[in-house]
Amino acid sequence: MRKLAIKNGLTIEKTDGSLKSMEPINQELCKAGLYDKLIQKQITSWADLCNNAAHGHFEKYDEEQVRMMLLFVQKFCSDYLS
Repeated sequence: MRKLAIKNGLTIEKTDGSLKSMEPINQELCKAGLYDKLIQKQITSWADLCNNAAHGHFEKYDEEQVRMMLLFVQKFCSDYLS
């Protein structure tokens, strides 16, 4: 998300110099018209899965959801970062 934002001239830093989290960048990319609201919502959903994994909430998702997320990430990168 940060690479896509930089590529399109959007800032990835907050006013205090720290990096923005994924959701504000996601909102800005959608607002800038780089993708539509459906993609924005999908990114938000997959980010929730990643957050659950990072915090050890393994019961909140299953292996198939991880496979689907990886397919989404691959397609997103192919569509928007190539």
